[in-house]
Amino acid sequence: MWKITKRLLHIADKGVDRFGYWAGFYIVVSGIWAWLVKHSSWVPPMNWADAGLIGIAATTALTVVLSLAAVSWRYFHPLLPALAEPKALDIKPIHSSDPFAEALDKPAYNEILAFCLDTLLPACHGIAELQELVIKAKCEDMEIAWLATSGLHSQLSDTYSFYKNYGALSGGIASSPGPDITFEAMLDYIDELEKGAYRDNYLQFVKMISTIEIDQSHQKAIREAWERFRVSHNRLLAEYHNIKRDIRFGKLLRPARKSRWGDTIEPIPPVEGIPFLSLLSTEGKTHP
Repeated sequence: MWKITKRLLHIADKGVDRFGYWAGFYIVVSGIWAWLVKHSSWVPPMNWADAGLIGIAATTALTVVLSLAAVSWRYFHPLLPALAEPKALDIKPIHSSDPFAEALDKPAYNEILAFCLDTLLPACHGIAELQELVIKAKCEDMEIAWLATSGLHSQLSDTYSFYKNYGALSGGIASSPGPDITFEAMLDYIDELEKGAYRDNYLQFVKMISTIEIDQSHQKAIREAWERFRVSHNRLLAEYHNIKRDIRFGKLLRPARKSRWGDTIEPIPPVEGIPFLSLLSTEGKTHP
């Protein structure tokens, strides 16, 4: 009973407060008007009752005028429409202190992690190593070579998407004391690389290696690096065949479509030196 009574009193208090604000306003303003009228030299002498009535009338007129002025101002100067409440973004975490424990499918996490470690990252490292070797072979000044290599990571470069996703994937897996990259983040980076970043980077290298002359002293190292990349790339194609057919890997699922890593790379004839002209001539046939 006391709770109900207290609630009713609280509601009544709000109504009394509103009445009190307006009553106080009228009493104060009307009193000021009455005092001005009573003591004004340009108003005939009158008693306090008449002065009070004139004060109340003046206050009412002032309230009406101010209200109309406020309404007119708002009509001709409307407020901007309220912005819609922004929806919470569905931002997936990239890193976690224990991504394996948080993974809903722990065997799937282990499988995609092993695929990255044993297959995808070696192929990405292989093409990055080749680009660096060729740049250093053409730039005798190491500072210039470093600047040229850094340019591959620039947002203005065609190779930016490859290095951005390759670097993020590699960094998340290689962190200490163990991988801190989440399952969803790995799928995102693999998807970006497979959609074109990996292939575009490879084609950039093919264009470069097929149009420049390399000093004989650097050819052996580049040829050996090329063979390592070729083996890693072909293994990537074979291993990814099962990945893209596994429903557990979400956005990577493309069972009826060919992967976009490229085609199998055939060995370069031993007698062929650099530039590898055979790569350029078969680019659209047997290469990515």
